[in-house]
Formats: sequence, structure tokens, C-alpha cells
Amino acid sequence: MVDTARDLASDAAYEVVTSRPDDAANAREELNSIWAAGNLRPDEIGSSLKDNNLLPGLVLHDSENLDPDGDGKLPYWELLGVANSEDADTLTKNLATYLAEQAYMRPSAEFTLDEFRDARGLPVDPIPGAMSFDPDTFSDGETRTSELSYAHKNFATLDADSDGYVTRAEIDETLSGGVSASDAAKLQDLRARMGDLEELSDDEFGDENDGFTHEDLRLAAQAEAVSLTGERAERRAEEGDDGPSDAPVTVEEVLSGDADKSDEPSEYLRDLQDKDSTVEEQLTAVKALVAAGQTTATIEDADGNPLTVRMDVQPVSEGSDRSYVHLYAVDESGRETVILRAITDGDGFAQQRDGNGNPVSYVGRKWSQNYPDSIFAE
Repeated sequence: MVDTARDLASDAAYEVVTSRPDDAANAREELNSIWAAGNLRPDEIGSSLKDNNLLPGLVLHDSENLDPDGDGKLPYWELLGVANSEDADTLTKNLATYLAEQAYMRPSAEFTLDEFRDARGLPVDPIPGAMSFDPDTFSDGETRTSELSYAHKNFATLDADSDGYVTRAEIDETLSGGVSASDAAKLQDLRARMGDLEELSDDEFGDENDGFTHEDLRLAAQAEAVSLTGERAERRAEEGDDGPSDAPVTVEEVLSGDADKSDEPSEYLRDLQDKDSTVEEQLTAVKALVAAGQTTATIEDADGNPLTVRMDVQPVSEGSDRSYVHLYAVDESGRETVILRAITDGDGFAQQRDGNGNPVSYVGRKWSQNYPDSIFAE
């Protein structure tokens, strides 16, 4: 059974609420990454937290950010200000937004921290066992190369009645038959965008509501090819590359999945795993690799063993010119450990801060303890 984004969001919150104080910072970073990738609204997150008795504990964990004046009260106006703060991370913004919506409907238009202390009980882990995060298993409601390629290659299987149309019911039937987590995410994205896909070509009598066709996929791939071509041109301009332009991405490359197989920006991978690189050079490499569309890689650590890593860059808040930059080690079970973390600061980087506002190391504390001789160290 594929875990839903709601469950994964609550599972991340459970890790924060139940972590020891010295592990809470790492758990918080994992939560921020999962919540950002889950494409959930604050009200969906808040509702799931309530269902699993996690809301009181998470509010108290984040009370210094939610209650900046320290008076123990969380009025609507204060929560709204926190929700719109450029300094608030994903956890704080989602909590503040959800609480502000709930406070607005109260006669007093506020919460108090004492209420959450009184309501605090035994938290429920929605996904028992070790938390793992694989971005390929998240449904984000988008249909880009991976989804379009999957639909094109598996059209005959998806079109169970062979009428030339893939419907929501046929996608649901495929999901119920058991598929991998990554394929399930693609199917969920295709289902979510069914209304847009089936309208792309005029190949039905009357309303375009019988499902998507081969022609619908071709037109979607055409739009994706144009988008990818533009993205590559923008990256070249940002990197100051004035050499010959790349050939435009084609419809065939999108439908085959080859459009996602860009040339490996090996110079950045070399910087990332070079034992003589500074932390700033390694963070720059992470930022450049993500900008080039690469979010995972297998590199070699100081002991010569392969190390699977995931890279992530997320805006601090919507519209902000600053971003969180993270590098995670991914073990065989999918469990992640923070290796590097920072906030972009112009062309450089600044340290992130913990719940008390104190700067934290660029290198993850747990990683430093477990691998003191790693290529990632300050």
C-alpha cells in the first residue's frame, strides 16, 4: 500500500515530536523537506496532525517561533504575521497558517500555549517503523516528462477496454492491482490532471471527457518539450555559458523519457566529492546540480565506499530570494541523514538556525559524529 502524502507529513511530525532534543534539529530538517515535497495545503497538514494527536506536541516544539513575543498567547494577527515571515521555515509557516485559520473562527480569535499543554497526549505514528523519504514516490499533481513517458509506454495496459481512451476509472483499476510506489505517484499525477490532458486535442464528439488519448499525450509532450528547452537555456545563461546552444528538446525525447537524461554536470560532482573542497564549494555544487535538474547521485566518500546522496533546494518562503540548501545521505532502507545544510545568502551561504535562533553547523551533527573522517567536514 502506497503511503499517502498526508501520512508521510504526519510521520515526519511524529519524528520531531518524539525525538530527543539533540536529534530534533535533524528531524525538523527532514520534516521541512517532506512537507515541501508533499504538495499539501496547511489545512490538510493540520487536520492530519490532529487525527494523529501530533498538533499539541508540534506546536509546543515550535512555540518560540509561533509566539515571538513570548506571552503564551497565539492571537490571529500574530500567527498571520509569523505565517508571512520570510524567516519562517516550512514547519512554522504551515503551522502558523493552519492555526491562524482556526483562531479566526474562535470568539477570542486566539489560542494559548496552555491549551496545547493540556491537550498533549500520546502521539500516534501513522507509519510505524523508520521514516524514509523518496521524492519519486510523491504525487505532486504535475504531469511532466516522467508521467507523460510512463503513460505513453504503458498506454495499452492502462487502456483496459482498448477503446483508445485512458479514464480515471482505468487508472484506479491499475492502482488497485498493485504497482510500485514511483509508478503509483505517476498514475496519481495523471489522474489529477485528467481534466487538462483530455482537453488538449479535439478528438471526441461533444465534451472532451472520455479520458486522454495518444494525441492528448503528444500535445502535452510538445508543451513539455518547449518548457524544457526554455529551462535549459535559462540555466546556460545563469552559468554564463555562451557556447553553442543546445538542440531543442523534442516530443520524442519527452515520450521516451530521454528528456530527463541530461548530460551529467561532472565538474560539480567532482567538487562535491573532492576531499579538498571547502564546505562552501560543496554547497555551491549542490545548488548547481539541483539547478541543472539533478537531485540524486552516487559519489565516493573518503573511505572509498559509494555514498548515495539526495540534494534539495527550497525557497525559505514563497517569493523569497533565499533558499534552504540540503544534502542528504540515503541508506539502503531509504532513511536519510543530513550531511550539509545552509541558507543561500546572495552568492554565498549562511548558517541555518535552530528553534532558539542559534546558528547550527553547515555539517549535520549526526553525520559528523558517525563519520568524523568523511569528505564532508568543517
